[in-house]
Amino acid sequence: MKIRYGFVSNSSTTSFCIVGCYIEDQGQLDRLYEAARVMDFDFIGGQGDGAYVGLQIEKMQDTETLGEFKQRVYNVLYKAIFKLDIKNIKVISNGWYYG
Repeated sequence: MKIRYGFVSNSSTTSFCIVGCYIEDQGQLDRLYEAARVMDFDFIGGQGDGAYVGLQIEKMQDTETLGEFKQRVYNVLYKAIFKLDIKNIKVISNGWYYG
């Protein structure tokens, strides 16, 4: 069995683990897409009209606690979209198959 680290865009199977949230609001998504050009966060295409946004779990520093990492993710996303509750920042792992 092979394990692939990172995002595979040409695969029909997608899985990921990020710390972040799911955004459905089109206005917030537009601001995030624009901010992603200059800020360091990840977009994972969602199911439906939204997207998962945050930082991939491997971007967590060795000296960082999960709580500190969640706060860092919140700070990055808050700068991009402003209206965000830190309670919405979670560890999200998901996957789907396009068959």
